[in-house]
Amino acid sequence: MPTHVVFGASIAGTMKLLDLPDPVMALEDDLTCGPLGDILSEATREDRDQWWSRVLIPSQPRYLHSLRRSWERIGTWQHSGSHDDAVVIWVAENPAELTGTYGILAHLPLTAPVSIIHVNQAYACVHDTAGVQSFIKYTGEISSDELPPLMDHAVPLSPTARYAAITQWRRLVESGGLLRQIVNAQVATVGVDYLDPFVVEQAQTLLRRQTPLVAVRLVGECLGWHPQVTSDVLIFWRIRCFIESGVFTYTGSLKSMQDCFLQLAGN
Repeated sequence: MPTHVVFGASIAGTMKLLDLPDPVMALEDDLTCGPLGDILSEATREDRDQWWSRVLIPSQPRYLHSLRRSWERIGTWQHSGSHDDAVVIWVAENPAELTGTYGILAHLPLTAPVSIIHVNQAYACVHDTAGVQSFIKYTGEISSDELPPLMDHAVPLSPTARYAAITQWRRLVESGGLLRQIVNAQVATVGVDYLDPFVVEQAQTLLRRQTPLVAVRLVGECLGWHPQVTSDVLIFWRIRCFIESGVFTYTGSLKSMQDCFLQLAGN
């Protein structure tokens, strides 16, 4: 009986609806941002907890508690499992799920059989037609009734692919960076300002039609139009950094993206 591994709170909730006979393990933390390290260590969890505490506005203690519980479940599962327990990893082509996959593989026993459900490919095989071509950003956007047929598309992970994933994880950890995106078809460490030009471009477009601009609207546009999956928390953090550096001015409150109204400095 394999353990299904998924990434993110959304898909974790959807998998519960399926009432699978197999156990499901969800890593809810978004590993595209924040420090990386040994995901089984208390030190790494503490580092990530401190990262989210700085970035989240307001602090959202319930969310932080949920992330801690997710890490505890992952740790208990990996410490208690047999070296021969089978694992099925669900991964869509986005930096969060790919980075999560690398991390899980780097901490699994090499003797544990692993299969991968390449979500984008599996979904296209099952659900696409000649007239309908789907674009799946992340596994959590798939409805519960569409998931079960994808399980037939689990593919055993080859030793070569497994080694490449573990090597990629080590590179990301050793880089010491705080943001990861897909660059040249692979997950890479980038500067924390990587998304900034895109955020400013979206702000300029929106401000031509609406001024001042409520921050939540800008965040929503960035989430919708950026080709890669990112988080509202990360975008709002970058907006606050723009305010600190003088790119944006604001009225209202920085404690809520719904109550923060933006203008470009000098306008």
